[in-house]
Amino acid sequence: MKFLMCMIITGLLITSALTAWVSHRYYGLGYQSDDFVEFYAAGKLAGTGHLYDYPVIRDVEIKNDQGILGLPFLRLPIEAWLLKPISLLPFKTARVLWFVISLIAAMSCVVLWPTGTITTRAALAAWFLPFTNVVICGQDAVFFLLFSGIALRLLMSKREGLAGLVIGCCVFKYHLGLGLCVYLFAARKWKAMAAASISAGVIVASSFAFEGPLWFSRYRAALGGPVADLGASAQPNIKGLLSTASMGLRAEVLVSLIFLISTAIAYRNLRPQIAIPVALAVGLLVGHHAYQYDLVLVLPLLMELWVAGYRWIIAPLMYPPLYELPYLLLLPVWSFIATQTVIVFCIIAAIIALLKVGIRTSRGLRLVEKEGWN
Repeated sequence: MKFLMCMIITGLLITSALTAWVSHRYYGLGYQSDDFVEFYAAGKLAGTGHLYDYPVIRDVEIKNDQGILGLPFLRLPIEAWLLKPISLLPFKTARVLWFVISLIAAMSCVVLWPTGTITTRAALAAWFLPFTNVVICGQDAVFFLLFSGIALRLLMSKREGLAGLVIGCCVFKYHLGLGLCVYLFAARKWKAMAAASISAGVIVASSFAFEGPLWFSRYRAALGGPVADLGASAQPNIKGLLSTASMGLRAEVLVSLIFLISTAIAYRNLRPQIAIPVALAVGLLVGHHAYQYDLVLVLPLLMELWVAGYRWIIAPLMYPPLYELPYLLLLPVWSFIATQTVIVFCIIAAIIALLKVGIRTSRGLRLVEKEGWN
């Protein structure tokens, strides 16, 4: 226990120091950003008709942080309205509150996950730099992970409808949720699919009430803006890897379909405890937009493989300097490509390994059931 506690503290110190150093050194250059500045500005603009007006949101951001790379708000209106109460506070007070909320959500993710001991899970989270990064940089991907953990607990307790309602709430980062959707369909969890459709539909429909009938056209225009997808070639997913190889959208769609279909075949024989981590990792890989902090969705995959004994596969992903290598080496282009390649292929290897574990476990359970019938 003492050893694990030391590992947790050491891991948090190293990952926090690396993230803070990179953020401080490269913040003004646009390589790191505090996403809360964007969220705070969105809360201010909710209901004004300018939520997706980049010049307007940029002006609000500059008032609170002169050095930030201006970011457009590319979430659904409901998220801006949920942030409105926080935006009524002074910026520094609101930033501290958001940090506390994000920290509680991150700790809840570790507590909720059912595999291994809580100290083992905490140690893995502490050494996984994206876990620290998502809290320090004020990103909202941690809430996607939290909803997924709650949904898993509900699926394990046979409350499929409630699980579906929670999964539907992940629509706020819909581009990362394709893996979860394919899982529900392939595993024939129709009740969960129906419930997810209802909750997601209500959230999307509420956008018209919050921002008026023209919100979607404004949202689409913002998605096509010049600053909507910065650093695409450095993204830790299929899109980023293929962009590095100068391959376009068709190749991305084809490779993504291969991943989705391959995992869909395997989902039928997997327990939710194995399928959800795989679905989260696959959703990250096939998502058209992902950055370092979104890698927090891979944490459940690492936890499952650690407990299963496949520690050599996840070892590179648990090495904190890997994620900040380009910044430590002063931004040479090859370092971004190398880091991206290692991360993506390690995630693919981890997915394959966990699928093998899940299929083998399912076969063993079926054999035990057959022997019991005999």
